[in-house]
Amino acid sequence: MITSHSRYFGFILLAFLYTNIGISQTCNIKIKGQVTDFHDHHYLEYATVYIQETKKGIITDEKGNFEFNEVCPGYLHIVLSHIGCGSKTIYAKFTKDTVLQIIMEHHDELLDEVIIQGQGSQSKTGLLKSVIS
Repeated sequence: MITSHSRYFGFILLAFLYTNIGISQTCNIKIKGQVTDFHDHHYLEYATVYIQETKKGIITDEKGNFEFNEVCPGYLHIVLSHIGCGSKTIYAKFTKDTVLQIIMEHHDELLDEVIIQGQGSQSKTGLLKSVIS
């Protein structure tokens, strides 16, 4: 005859095995890539690459490269941003090591010229004042 303690112990053991074997994931996926500019194909260094689900982010190196290690498989939101570019989000299912080629459109806002006009005056204290408006 099975006692209530044996049933309770069996239930606990089964629950433990289910949670540790059946549900746990092996987080061994590597996601790496390179970020380049759409217009001139230059590497975008210092771009931010962030995985929302893991709350981990990194910055691209001088050749636009990034790498995440020990990522769990599944659907991920990868958010990219760089000064002068609009943010970009990639949503995909990752099941194995992946290499991404990401192209961002970099918008340089260049000014033709800047004109600074001012008027200086000598104060009674002998200090020079400059006013820029």
